[in-house]
Amino acid sequence: MNKKLGTDARPKYMENPIKNYVPHTLADTTKAEKEIGFKATTSLDAGLDAIIRQASAK
Repeated sequence: MNKKLGTDARPKYMENPIKNYVPHTLADTTKAEKEIGFKATTSLDAGLDAIIRQASAK
């Protein structure tokens, strides 16, 4: 996001207040594709561009 916006924002890390929070996950849409025909059509890069455009328009 910094690269896209030309910024140098740094994350602020803090302890998560949610009990039993799963800190790391990886999405696998294989099952969704097999069972309901879902297939992602937007890349992460294109999705970020769309969010930036939408936020900038407000």
